[in-house]
Amino acid sequence: MILTESESKELLENVLKLSKADAAIATLSGDDVGNVRFALNTVTTSGFLDSLSVSIESHFGKRTGSVTTNEFDAASLETAVRKSEAIARLAPENAEYLLPLGPQEYLQGNGYYDETANATPDKLALLCESPLKEAIAKNVSSAGFVESGSNVSAMMTTKGLFAYYKSTVTTFQMSARTPDGTGSGWVGINVNDLKRLDTVTLGKTAVDKTVSSANPIDLDAGKYTVILEPSAVADLVGMLVFAMDARTADEGRSFFTKKGGGNKLGEKIFNDNVTIYSDPLDLAAPAGTYSNDGLPTSRINWVENGVLKFNVFTILGGEVGQVSGRHADERHHDGRHGHTRRLNQVRQTRHTCDAALVYSGSRPANVALDGTHAGWSVFN
Repeated sequence: MILTESESKELLENVLKLSKADAAIATLSGDDVGNVRFALNTVTTSGFLDSLSVSIESHFGKRTGSVTTNEFDAASLETAVRKSEAIARLAPENAEYLLPLGPQEYLQGNGYYDETANATPDKLALLCESPLKEAIAKNVSSAGFVESGSNVSAMMTTKGLFAYYKSTVTTFQMSARTPDGTGSGWVGINVNDLKRLDTVTLGKTAVDKTVSSANPIDLDAGKYTVILEPSAVADLVGMLVFAMDARTADEGRSFFTKKGGGNKLGEKIFNDNVTIYSDPLDLAAPAGTYSNDGLPTSRINWVENGVLKFNVFTILGGEVGQVSGRHADERHHDGRHGHTRRLNQVRQTRHTCDAALVYSGSRPANVALDGTHAGWSVFN
């Protein structure tokens, strides 16, 4: 279920009005997502997910407790609030506890598209038509799905914070296999705007991978130059970005730990042509406008021209630093601003696949390419 901003605010206000804790945080999350699935080159199912849940986190001193419910009548909401308070009273104190945030200013998100949110089962089935025809024509067996819909999140604290974000997403994935099982191929993509989903090209790519990878040859053990497609690069870079935590680096528990102490912030860790950044307003892959603790998100250059520019600073209790944008009584944070690691982009020198193959100097073995860019990755 997708609530409007005013509906979300009203629901969360009703939850917090019930609180008897020292402080509290209420959040909601909702989805409206339709899907079509196919297997053995035939559409098999069509479904729809409609969900909405509310979580209440109660604070007593440095003790916290939380409960989530999907029942929104007055009695059920009060039961959830009381349970969260009971859990909080039983919980151990958190030495790194931080009070909930007060009012913040957020960017206006751009990740919602009406056509994506309102995609019908007929529309989703039509998007599967070309990939299925391609699989049948090339005598390979395919399976996959396409789903499209919208989601919403909102957050409110007893300190006066309110945040709201609504977005859409379309996902398409397809795998295929040759009859003898020696060849296989896969494609997958997430986009916020349904108009950007080209299942004709994606289906052809999956099938071409399948056919071209049949009857693989054995290679002797050794080092080989390979080319990773964007999805593979995304998986690897995703783990890299989630490891960019200043605390683990400062404590000597990270690749980003500097020899002799501290972290590698400001040091060159990649080639000059590598820049990694996140941006909630990026048109290719927009992301949420607030972080889990309610801090506003903004563009962050994690790596710029090969130099490490930013590490995530963990929220800690105690006098560890001042943060711009926070009130004086909410100063216990050793970071600088909110961040989102849901969206990450990698920019490198762009090559066509043919150029990349020439650069590699050898025939790639079981390496999948997207047919356009060997050094470009967008994911969310």
